[in-house]
Amino acid sequence: MMAPIYPVYQRDPETGDYLRDANGRKQFDYGSSRPSGQQTNFNSIATLYDDKYAQTSYSLSDRAHMDFMGISDHWSEGLKFQLNFGTDYYNSQSMTYYNPFFGNAESVGGRIQKTNTTSLGYTFNQLLSYNRTFDRHNIDLLLGHEYYAYTTSDLSGHKTGLPGGGIYELDAAAVIVGTGSSTDEDRIESVFSRIGYSYDDKYYLSGSWRTDGSSRFARSTRWGNFWSVGASWRMSQEAFMRDISWLNNLTLKFSYGVQGNNSVGSYYAYQALYDTGSPNATLPGATINDVANEDLTWESNHNLNVGLEARLLDRIDLSFEFYNRKTTDMLLSYPLASSSGFDSYYRNSGEMRNRGIEFAVTGRIFDRRDFQWSVTWMGSTVSNKVLKLTEDGKDIIGSTQIIREGETLYSYYVARSAGVDPMTGEKMYWATDKDGNDYITKSTTVAQANRVIAGSRIPDLYGSLSTSLRWKNLDFSISTNYSIGGKNYDGVYYEFMSCYYTAQAKHKDMLRAWRKPGDVTDVPKYTIGETWYDFKGHGKRLHYYDLMTRAYLALVYRPTLGKATLPFGIDEVYRVLAQDELLPALKTVIERANKVETDHLVTAHPVVSKLSHRLVAAGIPDLAAEDEDAELRLIRTAQYANTFFVRDMNESSALPETTIWEIEAALNLFSLTESLLQVLQSKGELASLAGCEAYLLETAAGQSIELELASELAVGKPAGQWQARSHIAAGIENMALPLRVEARFRLDLPAGQVKFEMRVPDASMMASLFDKSEGEATALAERYARQVGLLLVDIAMRSSARIERVDLVACTIGRDGSEDVDLFSASFDRDLYERSNGFLEERKGDPSTLYESLLDQATSANFTETASLSATPQPDPHAELSPEVAAAFGAKTYRDLEIFFNAELRSTAECLADAIAAAADTSSAVASVRQIEADTLAHDSNPRTAEAFTRLLRALAEGTIDPHEQNTTVNCFLGEDECMSAYRAAEALISADQLEEALQILTNAVAKLEETGHFTDNETAVYRVFDSYAARLVYNQVKAGTLPAPQDCTILQDKGKETQLAPDSYAFCLFELAYLLCSRDHIDEAMRYAKKAITIAPTMSAGYRALGRIFVFNDDFTNARATLESALMLMTSPDDIAALYYHLAYALWKSGDPETALASYIKALQTSNVVSAACVSEIEELQKDTGLPLPLSEDIDRLLDEAGVPLVPTESMRAVLEEAAITALDEGLFDIARVLLSFVFRYRNDDALVGVLRSLETSLF
Repeated sequence: MMAPIYPVYQRDPETGDYLRDANGRKQFDYGSSRPSGQQTNFNSIATLYDDKYAQTSYSLSDRAHMDFMGISDHWSEGLKFQLNFGTDYYNSQSMTYYNPFFGNAESVGGRIQKTNTTSLGYTFNQLLSYNRTFDRHNIDLLLGHEYYAYTTSDLSGHKTGLPGGGIYELDAAAVIVGTGSSTDEDRIESVFSRIGYSYDDKYYLSGSWRTDGSSRFARSTRWGNFWSVGASWRMSQEAFMRDISWLNNLTLKFSYGVQGNNSVGSYYAYQALYDTGSPNATLPGATINDVANEDLTWESNHNLNVGLEARLLDRIDLSFEFYNRKTTDMLLSYPLASSSGFDSYYRNSGEMRNRGIEFAVTGRIFDRRDFQWSVTWMGSTVSNKVLKLTEDGKDIIGSTQIIREGETLYSYYVARSAGVDPMTGEKMYWATDKDGNDYITKSTTVAQANRVIAGSRIPDLYGSLSTSLRWKNLDFSISTNYSIGGKNYDGVYYEFMSCYYTAQAKHKDMLRAWRKPGDVTDVPKYTIGETWYDFKGHGKRLHYYDLMTRAYLALVYRPTLGKATLPFGIDEVYRVLAQDELLPALKTVIERANKVETDHLVTAHPVVSKLSHRLVAAGIPDLAAEDEDAELRLIRTAQYANTFFVRDMNESSALPETTIWEIEAALNLFSLTESLLQVLQSKGELASLAGCEAYLLETAAGQSIELELASELAVGKPAGQWQARSHIAAGIENMALPLRVEARFRLDLPAGQVKFEMRVPDASMMASLFDKSEGEATALAERYARQVGLLLVDIAMRSSARIERVDLVACTIGRDGSEDVDLFSASFDRDLYERSNGFLEERKGDPSTLYESLLDQATSANFTETASLSATPQPDPHAELSPEVAAAFGAKTYRDLEIFFNAELRSTAECLADAIAAAADTSSAVASVRQIEADTLAHDSNPRTAEAFTRLLRALAEGTIDPHEQNTTVNCFLGEDECMSAYRAAEALISADQLEEALQILTNAVAKLEETGHFTDNETAVYRVFDSYAARLVYNQVKAGTLPAPQDCTILQDKGKETQLAPDSYAFCLFELAYLLCSRDHIDEAMRYAKKAITIAPTMSAGYRALGRIFVFNDDFTNARATLESALMLMTSPDDIAALYYHLAYALWKSGDPETALASYIKALQTSNVVSAACVSEIEELQKDTGLPLPLSEDIDRLLDEAGVPLVPTESMRAVLEEAAITALDEGLFDIARVLLSFVFRYRNDDALVGVLRSLETSLF
């Protein structure tokens, strides 16, 4: 992102006038004259005009049903037959174009990328039901059949080398960068039934049975039979209890049943598949990929529930339930002997049990007409036990947790502390010898091998306490969660108690660290820093005379030799690297290290010398002029691995990517080696620099990786999408590797599959860094890549117990602009992972034998890229949300999450188009339309729907549409969007400076729309416009009372009413009218339209900005400030927030508060560059007018807060965004999750969130 200090357009250096092209247009300034080291050939405004980004998505959700009802007072009364058919079609086409002349893709002659993703799913069911009451008897019967099919595919292309600008087709480009495609299918068929019987509203019996067939299993085992039975007894209705006046209800419940699960790690797990992607030179070839298992079948969950419900005194509700759930025939990947040629196959194995109680108590303290107050206490317990993993019962061990038969799924596995040695300050641990006797050790390796289970994460009791008050139409509620018992591992405290470098933040408990012999404490010693005469490990256990001799030589004799070069040590290197510009800092490191090495009076630190030599080998001193344009930024990933990351902020620089990787590797080897040497020397152990580096490289993948996010976000559903994706992303960020490995992932959680794509160092880089021969470097590069690949497998397997298979695809980084080179691919299943103890031995040693055993196994043939993005089938918009989802979104139904106008009407239109096209003649078409009209209007009271049917029927009768042109039918049914037509026409007139004509067109369009009354608020419904899912979320939560409402917020008027969508074009016309009328000095009319725009679009900034502008135009700065500050409290988009701070700054300036105005201008610049040019211009004018200096950046928030200007987004807004984003991800609403997570990342700035977002994108690299 370009800083806002650079000009957008070029100016004449002498006159200051804008430079214009032959057409009189101002020429963009791409930074060719910027100082050396600054970002050049980039302009964030120019790219909006010279480049192009486009995405078109089409979605179709079609629902059709037919109901056949019995006749009242007839034998068929209560009988009902339903036919339901639904299809969900989605197609997305995207294009990214970078021009070949300037900016990001100039070096490759332009770039164009296109993708096309298509998915189709459909469900067809037939339901026959019977419900009838005979005297005191009620019978409820159901028999049904359902078929579900799903297919998804994608196609992508990426090319460079365009012959000219403005060409948006792949055929025109010369160089193929990449292509890809994939397809996957799934089918399920079910037959099911249910029977229910009740007598006298006291006794209830129910039973269900179903058989499900899945395409994931063989024909002989495809079908699974599942059933349930239940009964309840409403004892309070019995005669012997009817006289108990204080007992209003007492019901005993019981149920038992078996449910099935077909989530195996592959859609085709039972088949012996072949990989056709194994060509022999230019000839096609295939290899066998999987072992068949036609015995594979459904996993079963056996559930027992016994409960009691009661109501006392018409004020107290009680419920209590005991549950026991046992899972059998778990779908696992089972190991095979290596002699079979395969390492595993899918089979049914493993068992687990969960049991516990759940209870809830609700008391209505006050229950009157105008005032109600209730309190609810809910609690749950769970006892979890792993009954069986595999036949050999092998443990699954992580960094701090273990899964073991007979234990809980969430057991902590840690070393036993024995305190701190008071004489040496070293940490001590308990260990157990082979005879079972405990002893104390200082070896962390021994301590790790003697870890014990130290409790479980599962609490003894957890639940919530809540209270709700209602007075007339005002609601107030508070809810809090609690957890009693259970253990927690404090990873943040661990990090703060670990010392890696001098400037690292530390916990205050470090003040209790051991300092001298005799200190009794629980915090061991630590040492950071150095002096150039430090004896290091050679200064221990010296004879007195040797010690005095060394001190004399270092402190007395050495200074008599004269002035020497100041040694350039570790701390000095870090200070130099702290400079803003990395390339000059690296050259300084080389120069100062060389100066020390040429001075015979001092000895350079070997780690510093090695760093300097590697930077020289990377070509830093010999960079060409064009390479100097690189804007290298050095980042230390303190949140996670605490290693260095180097990034070129100038995407158009000529600096090779391999050079950046080599710089980063040199810095990380310097940092990690220096830290390791300090540890060894503190123990009195000697080690060579080469030995330390070899150790770091060999054991890099053997580290134990934490999987928790650095930021404190909600945990989401257990074993859900968020937990798995965030754990994998955090694990990748926590890999403290000496050499960069880029790893991105795809996740298909229902299938239990993860795919990693890795970019790794090549042999040339290994040869340069470690002075290896070509053969040695090639072997070292491949070994390192394979070890890190196994570390990624470990991260994925530990991220979620649902992960059954991990695919790796590795390629080495391309050199000199060439494509990356394929290195290897492999697949690993959970069974192999568990049998191999997480591949710990292979990660620390030679992994070649393991990989060789996988040579016949394909990696990615069974992984569908889009499978990781496929959401759950589109829900019924009117379906009620679960309490948790409803709370996260402030919504009651899925319809309350929609932001696209006319979605349901368009769905009806397309259904009509199909029916009309299939009709034999006009009469049949009209009959079909009449039938669909009756069905639709039975549940849709919107007058626009009735008008749409009338319009279509008239067109059919008059013959003005072709029944076989389905687009014509759809457009006729939907009608013309006159506001959008007017808006576009007005934009053209405004460009031609015909403002009166534009005003007339917009005014007429708005008046005509409002005359219809379709979007006029009434007693039960309001009509609103939203420009994003985040905007809809904020509206919902303000309306629900979860988010505080700013002063005079129009959303509060919508409480208790249904919110329906109005066309976006209506709001656009209102915005434009408010601006135009204000500019024409029609203040009252402008204000009326601006206020109407705010009502229609209460979470879009344009209406508030228009109203604020009107107040400023009218010198009413008080109301201008109030309007803009209220708007800030409702915005989530950085661009909207920046624009509001910018407008607010002007109002503050003109109202006589230039100090706060300056702070608001800078806050706008800090938030987004969308108004950067205007901000810089007005800041210069304000300073010229007042002489005020710019405030410090770190003082901006304080200055605004002291002036009463809101700082947004607030913590409550961030919490709502985070909870909704995580909930959307867990619910499979990936489109919503992607949008909300992008906002969460902007405000949380947690690097792991980038990994989660990338896992939701359509392309990894």
